[in-house]
Amino acid sequence: PLSSFSLLSLPPLTRRSPLPPRSATTPPTAAPSLSQAAEQCNVEIKEYSIVYDLLDDVRALMCTHIRPPPNKALGSLTGTADVLQTFKIGAVGKVAGCKVLDGTVRAGSNIRILRGNAVVYEGKLLALRYIKDEVEQIDAGSECGMAFEGFQTMQADDRVEAYDPSGAAGDD
Repeated sequence: PLSSFSLLSLPPLTRRSPLPPRSATTPPTAAPSLSQAAEQCNVEIKEYSIVYDLLDDVRALMCTHIRPPPNKALGSLTGTADVLQTFKIGAVGKVAGCKVLDGTVRAGSNIRILRGNAVVYEGKLLALRYIKDEVEQIDAGSECGMAFEGFQTMQADDRVEAYDPSGAAGDD
């Protein structure tokens, strides 16, 4: 379907320039087949008259697909966990039921919580429990309960990253 659309059908100025001039348009004969092919592939076609709007959209799209790198200011990354479910506990508030995916999570760790690829919280792990017992550490493959200092809006599928505070940048 896309083979009917070629660069030769575009105005000569458009073929040579990396960005089409503002007055350049898609040839009318190619537009229906191009939009049909895009619709079949679930691809959204957007038109931009200002290149900065295009760049803003590309940056926003990239942010949704690229996970932020570990935060060196929080320390060295020791483990990650996924929030499976949340619970309301009277004295503590909201607690995250988590499964540790890799590494270890230690009591008192610095924590970063990602929702999708957006950072929603950076702070401290307030409590770490295995069943009903307060524990010092949970290893990969185990489930646990976590409470965070000043953060109650965790959701299922959030990613929890645990950092060793002794390895934080700037600590000497």
